[in-house]
Amino acid sequence: MIESINHKTIILLILIILLSFIFVFLPIAHINYSRFFVLKSDQDPNNNYYSSNISCFDSRTSNNVSYCAPKNICSNVELCNPITGECASNTSVCIVNSCCLSKNICLPLLWINLCTLKSTEAPIINNTTRQADGEVSVIDNTTKQTNEEVSTTTTVIQPQIELCQFSFPNMATYTVDYGPMGIVTGDINNDNRMDIIVSNHDSDTISILLGHRNGEFPTQAKIKTTRGPQRLTLHDLNNDNKLDLVISNSMDNTISIHYGYGNGSFTNEIILSTDITPDWVGISDLNHDNLSDFVVAHDGHNNIGIYLNYGNGNFSLLTTYSTISLPVGVVVDDFNNDNHKDIVVTNYFHHSASIFFGYGNGSFAKPTIFFTGLSPFSIAISDFDKDNKKDLVIVNYGDNTISIFLGFGNGSFKQEKKIATGFNPYDVAIGDFNKDNAKDIVVTNSNSNSFSIYLGIGDGDFLHEMRYSTGDEPHNIIINDFNGDNKDDVAVINWGNSNIGVLLNVCEP
Repeated sequence: MIESINHKTIILLILIILLSFIFVFLPIAHINYSRFFVLKSDQDPNNNYYSSNISCFDSRTSNNVSYCAPKNICSNVELCNPITGECASNTSVCIVNSCCLSKNICLPLLWINLCTLKSTEAPIINNTTRQADGEVSVIDNTTKQTNEEVSTTTTVIQPQIELCQFSFPNMATYTVDYGPMGIVTGDINNDNRMDIIVSNHDSDTISILLGHRNGEFPTQAKIKTTRGPQRLTLHDLNNDNKLDLVISNSMDNTISIHYGYGNGSFTNEIILSTDITPDWVGISDLNHDNLSDFVVAHDGHNNIGIYLNYGNGNFSLLTTYSTISLPVGVVVDDFNNDNHKDIVVTNYFHHSASIFFGYGNGSFAKPTIFFTGLSPFSIAISDFDKDNKKDLVIVNYGDNTISIFLGFGNGSFKQEKKIATGFNPYDVAIGDFNKDNAKDIVVTNSNSNSFSIYLGIGDGDFLHEMRYSTGDEPHNIIINDFNGDNKDDVAVINWGNSNIGVLLNVCEP
């Protein structure tokens, strides 16, 4: 009997040891401690750092350097892997015992540089720049611990990045004509202030709003145009250093060109015939002659059209290239690094995008197709991961998402990353709202009466959505500095109200 009990006891002990190893020691062994910051709590009497209205969390390292982040990002974080303690991004760190959540959270390194101190003896890291004699030491790897002393290797961050906490406290609205669709911004009267131009599709007019230095637009003029002005583009077409206006007119299948005088006014329109229902227009030099050419998406005839600029107001006859399905958004850039301009167009009903590689003489190869979300609409170019390669963001109207495609630089892209938006996203623009030198994305949600901002962290990933109210049925959106304070502001078309909303960025330390 005793032998039987001892035998069972031994087996039970072995099982306990094995289970302990599997569920306790093994997960701990896989944790990357170099990516952990353990935070001191506010109740800790030895804690010289505190969480205030300014800071979301505190972290004090062995060399007395502290790390904090703005409280307004508490709702925009991802959770650490509960087993490994790691973050999905290599540029984020796992924060333990933060004041944001009871669980461990991931935050990008770019955000953990702001802190408020209780003690005046320690070096102060203020809320706008990385400080402490111009250098900040970040714990990169914990190597040994003996008698409560930690040996570390450090990485020195030199750049002075002036982070700020942005907000849009108010939206000023400016009434335009019925059915506003397209919107562009630029300095059309050479007063060093940004102006806004809007196409009013249902009124056959163009509204010109001249900007004042405080970000207001009290002066408005109108241009009569042909039927159904759809999208707008501002560009210097004739190399006279004055911005010219290009308009797609969907109701009479034309493009209107208005050459700028540089004083806020334009010439009478020059008309180019297009295929059926021209929509978005892309402008670039397609044949290396230093003249700006046109690419037009014809969503009524499933093709794109090319106009080559001969100079002096003359253009080539229309050349068309078939697309897979109804084309909407168009962008032009060099995606395969051969110094020739390429074209990417969204195919609305095919749930895909087509890329036409340019030969450098104004002609293009047959399209290469890659799939997107449902009903891709507008599109924008940026470099989201700072690798000097062209990336894409595409708005998927049909499934309430945006797709991020990070470019390899050879004309192909990594597998798409999908991010949820509001209902029926419509347009997209790129900016840097918090001045961290990482590209951010803004998207209009046409059936949520809002726009969404996704803060980039510089590696192709983004923080969670932040949503701001607009008027009824926001359509196109643009980003520029409208009040001269070097901060990215927003102007959005409220189609349902026949006005535009201007939101000035109050980005404070």
